[in-house]
Amino acid sequence: MEFKAEREACGQRIDKYLTERIDKTRSAISILIENGRVTVNNAIISKNYKVKENDCILIDYPDPVPL
Repeated sequence: MEFKAEREACGQRIDKYLTERIDKTRSAISILIENGRVTVNNAIISKNYKVKENDCILIDYPDPVPL
């Protein structure tokens, strides 16, 4: 899943920004970030990263675990 940050998102923490855009909790997003599954402009970031206008945010969801 890919997002391009708009001007209104500038200065917002990445975990909060993504919580408002996808159907995941902030803690679930934090885990994705900690596991390197969220990148901004092709760089791994921390959960307190501040969004900048036109950031290219990519979420790489892990494959589902079979039951």
